[in-house]
Amino acid sequence: MEPKAVLDTCLNCHERDVSKANIRRSPHSLADVVCTNCHSIHKSPAAQFLLAKRQTELCYGYHADVRAQFSMPFKHRVNEGFMACTDCHNPHGTFAPTWGMADGQSMVARAEGNQEPCLKCHADKRGPFAYEHPPVRVEGCGVCHMPHGSTNAKLLARPVVFTLCLRCHNGADSFGTRNNGIPKLSNTHNMLDPRYQRCTLCHVRIHGSNSNGYFFR
Repeated sequence: MEPKAVLDTCLNCHERDVSKANIRRSPHSLADVVCTNCHSIHKSPAAQFLLAKRQTELCYGYHADVRAQFSMPFKHRVNEGFMACTDCHNPHGTFAPTWGMADGQSMVARAEGNQEPCLKCHADKRGPFAYEHPPVRVEGCGVCHMPHGSTNAKLLARPVVFTLCLRCHNGADSFGTRNNGIPKLSNTHNMLDPRYQRCTLCHVRIHGSNSNGYFFR
């Protein structure tokens, strides 16, 4: 059967499933990856969802770059069976997100309130906060963290914390939530001094705070 015919046949029964509401415009369907590429209707070796193989084997077969990321020193424990790809992703497609400018997040599942799936586990990072860190609210966790795996502690995108912060806190003019630029570090913050190279030693509540606008404890 042609990919479109496969999709039409399965959706005769499954079209009312909310999780499949976006399947026709999902990246998988647009690339002609349809139901029978991942599901074995008559003889499935998996315990759930009639999968043709174990879930990680299915996903890694198409996403070899992600397999490599899960072999990094710091990673989410998918290979160990602690969690699965579908804990964060909806392979049938999702609605446009409210974070990250709706860019590159089309297969990421939503938590409550159309929030990032990270908040399903990391509930302490869920707002709203009295003092919000704009990148967290607007761009999402992926602006600082590598979600699958990283060579850096806490899945950070940069090996040294202050180099991550300086991507925004560089005094750029006419930028930021109040159009007054991102604040530069004060003269007391000598980046050559190891005391100041780990910003989160002092700015502990960096994801958002209810008590301090500088995200102190």
